Amino acid sequence: MNSDTPAHGRNVRRAVAEPKPLAPIGLSKELFVGRSPTPEELAIIAGAGFRSIINNRPDGERDSPMTSAETEAAAAEHGVAYRHIPVEGRNPLEKDVRAFAEALSTLPRPIYACCRSGGRSATLWALASVTELTTAELIRICAAAGFDLPWLEAKLDMRREQLQDGNCDQDYLAVRSIPLCRGGWKGHSMDILDRLGRALSVEESYFRAQLLREDVARLARLRELAGKAASKNAFLRDGVLIDWTPAGLRNRELQATLEPLLRAFFAAARGAPGAEADARLLRTWYAFDAQRMDLLVGCLSRAPRPNCD
Repeated sequence: MNSDTPAHGRNVRRAVAEPKPLAPIGLSKELFVGRSPTPEELAIIAGAGFRSIINNRPDGERDSPMTSAETEAAAAEHGVAYRHIPVEGRNPLEKDVRAFAEALSTLPRPIYACCRSGGRSATLWALASVTELTTAELIRICAAAGFDLPWLEAKLDMRREQLQDGNCDQDYLAVRSIPLCRGGWKGHSMDILDRLGRALSVEESYFRAQLLREDVARLARLRELAGKAASKNAFLRDGVLIDWTPAGLRNRELQATLEPLLRAFFAAARGAPGAEADARLLRTWYAFDAQRMDLLVGCLSRAPRPNCD
């Protein structure tokens, strides 16, 4: 040992450089999740009997051990089937959930799904499994595996009901939308404001918290307009004038989703309360919010991808 290199310093550097041992975590008898493997670990996965691997990590993420092409080649070398379903962040789009569900049903089993820590893969599995297990069961299984997903409860409930209604094609089910419904997605009409307020009280992200504060103010203003409007048309005219985008400069670009939201809001505020009105209001909010987020921060997709698990 070099006398001028402290032993404890050398150990610290080694601890930082070496990843934790690969430890697949079972969510079901046929699906395990965990971090992305190195080439050597992929050989271990194959030797352990896994017949397929689903890679939920986009190329270009920091600390990723292999690209998708490299992972596919390494998997083929060991006779393991491969599927790449990249997800940026913990909030998958509906198309990603459908792709994951299709992979679960067609790939040879058992399957190892991976990302940076396994969190994105666990989220995809939960959303893809809503017709097989209850929301409480999915949350419990993921929690036992080390993935805390209570924020996903509302989206699990919504996706299950949309599948039962035969209408699950829109990406307003994407979890990237602001979590209006941490305690469930049904409630009394206009409960949307209470839910936004509860979400704001626990939000850790400054960006999301600021959006929530602004949306609480916007929806409170909308409720005031709904109470005073002489007619639905008058409400629609005034509702469009709210600054849904900075200074309202890009409101016109949101017309396709803003008008249905305003109509649903007016019906919930002035009509008879009920689950149907609540559901319509929340669905139109998710559609509007998803389009608005794409409009305002779509340019961020060109920035370097962060570690998201």
